[in-house]
Parts: sequence; structure tokens; C-alpha cells
Amino acid sequence: MLPVPDTASTVTARIDGADNFALDDRVTAIARTPRAFKVLLVTPGNVFLEQALRLRTDFQLDVISPAAYRGSTAYAMTVFDRFSPASLPDAPFIMFDPPAGSPLAGGAAVGIGRVRASDAGDPLLTNVSLQDVHIARSQDMSSSRFGRALVTSVQTPLILVRDVPFRQVLAGFDVHESDFPLRIGFPILVQNLSEWMLPPSVPPHSFHPDEPVTIVPESGASSVAVVRPDGSRRQLATGSITTFAETDMLGVYTVEQRVSGKVETSWFSVNLFSDAASQLTPLDRVTLPPARAFPAAQSVHRGFLQIWPWVALVALILVLAEWLAFHRGL
Repeated sequence: MLPVPDTASTVTARIDGADNFALDDRVTAIARTPRAFKVLLVTPGNVFLEQALRLRTDFQLDVISPAAYRGSTAYAMTVFDRFSPASLPDAPFIMFDPPAGSPLAGGAAVGIGRVRASDAGDPLLTNVSLQDVHIARSQDMSSSRFGRALVTSVQTPLILVRDVPFRQVLAGFDVHESDFPLRIGFPILVQNLSEWMLPPSVPPHSFHPDEPVTIVPESGASSVAVVRPDGSRRQLATGSITTFAETDMLGVYTVEQRVSGKVETSWFSVNLFSDAASQLTPLDRVTLPPARAFPAAQSVHRGFLQIWPWVALVALILVLAEWLAFHRGL
């Protein structure tokens, strides 16, 4: 491990030597940490949620009790655990087990059987295993119009998500009445949900050539521009999430956002580096692409006429005729 100066924006590694393909002889990584988000956790006490939220290095997490809650306008996201304010924030939030009588509360608690994904291919469930996850009980969210079901059961939906008016999450159960927090899938799910709700303004990692990059303009940004490695500039829209697709050049891309008269600078890089190509450990199993199916040619092959049975029959008749002639003295 090599030390990186605190003031460094990027780190570049090069291979000294000449080969026939020089484009992959260097790789650049972004050294600056992304902009931090202020996140509020309102809970009577939940170490599982707190530790899962602290896994995001760009979160500045404050934890308070429900009695100390006075609003969350200063926070980018709020997590409510067994508590619901009289007025829900107009911002991203996650709510676990809303109290009875609150606006998002469900019906009477029901026992839960098998837990499963509503859609196993949902990106929010990437790397989240729900096998061997047990939930003792949950509020009946069958009649909830909060949003679409992400995790469900035969009895009731368990986790609901919605995109409007903001990206928000509602879970009808108390995590303490489940073994889900004891599974590796729980912090991964919290990470997936938080990244969906509060994506980094500019992802500070490496991309492959021609891979699109999602850029979330800072709040109040009056202009957003991307400076490509060759120095050319591309202006982006400021009012919504933008996908930047002109990543055909290798090197460092600079994102400049003007906020309140100041220029906020962030970076991402494009490299030919591939995790799969750099994996030198022998594989136990090689996965091949599916074979192409070609239509079978419709042809008629007549083959050869087999005459040996007839030849054998004629020979047998001749032998029998000779035998009869011999015995009759002909």
C-alpha cells in the first residue's frame, strides 16, 4: 500500500516498458472523497441501522431520539425507526415500522412466512440474498398505496419503494423482530437503497470506455460542465439527473459545477483496466457464452439400397434345390 498525499486529486500508476499495446500501460484513480451528505437517524435505539448507514463514507450521520426530533430540513435524507413525525419531510426518507395511527401505518400485524423478492432482477436487490431470512411479523401493507413492493411475502408486502415526489422507502416491520440484520444482505440492501436515494453527485470511481456516467447536479447549481481529457468542454443540464456518454477517451474527466458563485470541482476516470482481466486465480469453472443455434438444413439422403438379404435368399434356395436333387437321384 502506497501513501497518497491529502492534497492529491488523482493517482496514476504506469508500467515502465514498451509493448505492442500501450493504452493499458497506465491507470488513473480518483483520490478525493465524494461530497458528504448529512443524514439523520431518528430511533429509540437501533444499532443495526446505525452501523449499516455508517458504512457509507460520504454520510455524516446524526442519531437522535424521537423526542428530540424537530424537523429534518437540514438533512439530505432521514431514517425513521418506529417513529413517524406529524408532517413527513419533502425529501428522501426511509421508515421502518411506522406507529399505529400514523399516515403510513399499515393494518394489523400478521405472521410472516417465506420472504422473497418481488422481482429478483431489481437493481435495488443486487447482491442481496433473502434466503434464510425470517421475519416474525409485519404490519399488513396489502392496502398501502405508498409504492411498488420490493420485498414481499405471501401474507403482505414487506418493503415498498417509490420515486415520486421523492425517492422514499417504507418497511412495515421492526428489524428487531427479524434475523435480517444478522445476514450480510441487510447492510447491502441499506447501501443499495441509500445510493438509489442519494447517489453521489459524480461517482468517484473508474469507468470503461463508452460506459455512461450518471451525474447528479448539486442543489442550486447554475451550470454543470464536463471537461474531457483533451480539454474539450461539454455543458450539461442543471435541473435533473444527467447521463454523460462521451467517455470514449482514456484519462481523467473533470466535472465543474457553479454553486452560489463558486466552482465545485470533482473528477472521474476512464481506464482500460478490467477486474476480470486482472483476476489471475485459476477458475474452478469456466462459463462459456451460449452456443448459437443454427437451423437444421432440410435435405433428403436416399442412401444405398441394401441387396445382400436378397443375395443370401437366392443362395439359400440354390442350396436347398441341390440338396433335394441329390436325395432324389436326379
